[in-house]
Amino acid sequence: MAKLTGLPAIYGIDPMDTKTTQDHGLGIIGYDGHGRRYRYAQAGAVALVKGNLLQAPARDTAYTDMAVQAAAALDAETMEVTLGSVATTANQFVEGTLVVGVTPGIGQNFIVKSHDVTAASGVCTFNIEERILTALTTSSKVTVTKNPYDGVIVSPTTRTGITVGVALTAAAIDAFCWIGVEGQFGVLSDVTVAAVGESLSPSTTTAGCVTKQVTLLESIGTAGILGVTAEVQPCFLKLP
Repeated sequence: MAKLTGLPAIYGIDPMDTKTTQDHGLGIIGYDGHGRRYRYAQAGAVALVKGNLLQAPARDTAYTDMAVQAAAALDAETMEVTLGSVATTANQFVEGTLVVGVTPGIGQNFIVKSHDVTAASGVCTFNIEERILTALTTSSKVTVTKNPYDGVIVSPTTRTGITVGVALTAAAIDAFCWIGVEGQFGVLSDVTVAAVGESLSPSTTTAGCVTKQVTLLESIGTAGILGVTAEVQPCFLKLP
């Protein structure tokens, strides 16, 4: 079982640092010398552009409400799950989350340590960091999601995941980097600009942009100035 050993944060980071190898756990918190907060992420299949708003990798609903294939006992650290119509690939869900959504065992949350590479509709074994606290049966159903910082993408105009931060440097495809999540950062604006002090949402018209608060969408921060269309503007981001 994972044990807390202190605040999982790194201080005095170089937020412009990018590497082809992973130095930290995905999502680890970092702070610069000015107190701004960052998350450690990996770029997805498209290089990141400075000032673009970023989203978690697009969610595939095939990994929702998957049936537990065989009973999983109390204190077990593995479970066998019948996949839906999409296969799993190597390391796809490592550092992601597996949640029991249907009883028995409803409400349990686990971090994925490793899993099999399994064909669609096959039985995939998930190894988890925490012990199972309520036994699972074949009536239980689980949902697995990637770590939101694993393969971040330019924020699309139609939401397919949660907003995770802003790109600070031109990180290459698959590169590891820091993304800004809390504090004053420059973010690209769309045509519907926000006035100083107004709330911001991810744009529904231009990828990678912020816009004036949109009803029912995330509130991701506050405009630092009256925005200018197609320009990077100071924004105070307030993301997890």
